[in-house]
Amino acid sequence: MNHYEALANSIASRIRSGYIPVGARLPSVRRTMAQRRVSQSTVFRAHQLLEEWGPVRAEERSGFDTMALHRLAIGHRISIAPEPIFSTKHAFQNCVHVKFGHPWNTKIDEAIRTLATILGDPAVRVHA
Repeated sequence: MNHYEALANSIASRIRSGYIPVGARLPSVRRTMAQRRVSQSTVFRAHQLLEEWGPVRAEERSGFDTMALHRLAIGHRISIAPEPIFSTKHAFQNCVHVKFGHPWNTKIDEAIRTLATILGDPAVRVHA
């Protein structure tokens, strides 16, 4: 396992355990470098992995925030996997991409309505 993978796993574990609370900022790159005695590129690559895996979301020039939507959805027994939506114009930054392999039914409709409610929660909002 590479240094950046080990760092990403460690941070992901802290998010899952609640040590890093939902909506909290991750420690700065400089702070992480000093605490973990790793290079800047190791921290950046770890943050990129975390963003790919879903537990954090990057804000340009603002650091990284934990993703509250996933935890709130799980609390309502809705399983989602946050992922970026490709757009050459970055037009879909505030969307939820819904994929499912079942025929439409009332439970799916309820889940979509619940997600819409959760998206209104201030803890979920990453962008100002």
